[in-house]
Amino acid sequence: MLETIRSRRSVRAYLNRQIPPAVEQEILQAGRCAPNAWDRQSFVLCKVGPDARGALAALTARHIGGVPADHDFFGAPLVVLVLDRRENLERRADAGCILENMMLAAQSLGLGSVWVDQFATLEDAPDLIALLDQFGFDPQLVICGAAAFGWPDPEEEILPRPLRSKIVALK
Repeated sequence: MLETIRSRRSVRAYLNRQIPPAVEQEILQAGRCAPNAWDRQSFVLCKVGPDARGALAALTARHIGGVPADHDFFGAPLVVLVLDRRENLERRADAGCILENMMLAAQSLGLGSVWVDQFATLEDAPDLIALLDQFGFDPQLVICGAAAFGWPDPEEEILPRPLRSKIVALK
């Protein structure tokens, strides 16, 4: 486990190769096993299909800038949204734990992953709320986080990550 944690890096280029369903399930189950506030388990993990992916990319391009291709989750074959109830004040912390579990699971299975934060400032955007409604989600659910998963493109150079954070002790 410690080697998996130390070796995980954000991957932003993927091979055009599908992930076997059993491997997808392992990744999703790892997310479901994550700690969450008061063990409410009120979150929903959503695998994003091609049509939804295009709609989400177009929406984020309108809000953030660029063209939809700039927001297409780096071409990863698996994109997962974490949705949770707006009333859960710990939803972002819960999503962090959920996504971290999934990214570590992916790393342990030989896949790459990247946190996708393009929805962080769009939670209250009327067109995102309408799109989630169109997808059939309860209006009280909001996107709290997202990640992309896939087989890393060997052409992408993934450099070692220098650790700049500090560890301090209080007395």
